[in-house]
Amino acid sequence: MSEPKLQPPGAGLPWPQRVLLRYVVGPLVSKRVPLKKSRADYEKITQRLIEAIDRIPSELRQIKKLVPKQRGLEDSSRFWSLDGVIEHLLIVSQSIERGILELSEGKKPSVKADIAAVKPTHLRSDPFSEFKSYAPELLRRIDTKLSLDQMEKFSHITLNHPWFGELNARQWYWLLSVHQGIHYQQAIEIIKQLK
Repeated sequence: MSEPKLQPPGAGLPWPQRVLLRYVVGPLVSKRVPLKKSRADYEKITQRLIEAIDRIPSELRQIKKLVPKQRGLEDSSRFWSLDGVIEHLLIVSQSIERGILELSEGKKPSVKADIAAVKPTHLRSDPFSEFKSYAPELLRRIDTKLSLDQMEKFSHITLNHPWFGELNARQWYWLLSVHQGIHYQQAIEIIKQLK
């Protein structure tokens, strides 16, 4: 399939989604979801994602497919391979993990949330193996390093997300499961087209 004409990376979401994320989901919803629920959701989605991709031969995981528009996925991200989805999840999750740990220490994070900068290169040789060893234990690793009190101790220190606004450590923890869910849906759409 030839490269479709899509908006450039970082162009963002349609304005109704932007308004909802910036003024409702980011500042309000993210604070209300219990961390145990965020963790359970993340682990369930991650397991389903691994099981779904594991059934696809590795050579097919490199084929890009154009998925329909979906909530939370900007236009430039619609033409990826399964390997690209996994590479993106690794880039983002590793950055968020670092950000959560730094925010919980009362530090301004060394990472920056930049939508255009976290797009996959589609050049990693085996991102799926790396994902399977990294992703399932991510929130358990964070939980062993941080208590809820530590996560909320410096709740006034935030890192800006271009779509959700200023988020503290607890809110970034919540975002991990939301982000994983968006790209799980994308992966399922890619798999449908590969079959």
